[in-house]
Amino acid sequence: MCLQDLTRILDMPPGEERVAAVQFLPRASLPKQAPGSDHAVQQGLLVLGSTGTVHVLALAQDSAASLGSVRPRSQAVVAMRASPSGAHAALATSDGSVFLYDMRVCMRSFAGQDTTAARSRLLREAFPGSPSTRKKR
Repeated sequence: MCLQDLTRILDMPPGEERVAAVQFLPRASLPKQAPGSDHAVQQGLLVLGSTGTVHVLALAQDSAASLGSVRPRSQAVVAMRASPSGAHAALATSDGSVFLYDMRVCMRSFAGQDTTAARSRLLREAFPGSPSTRKKR
């Protein structure tokens, strides 16, 4: 590794001893501005830590900010992959489950916005014939 190519070193949250995986997210799937920064978000990262938690980070010119973290059903995440557009992420957990996330809904949730209607709509679109997603009359 060439040190002149190193642009930034990020510290993980307390309790995370190592990084298991990292994946970049395109700017389009992130908020326009990073929390605590006056600069636009340039890139995002999904970081799988040693505790099995996925951390979502926004990188701006002068800072890196945590947008939030995900750990489905309190199960450790063992693998993750974001779609090429960054609109969706799949998280595989230690119990053999795979959780699919709409990153737009995650970003709204991290910002403290109500996501109930958005989640219901997404479930109906993904599983149109499922009894749990049919509209009640």
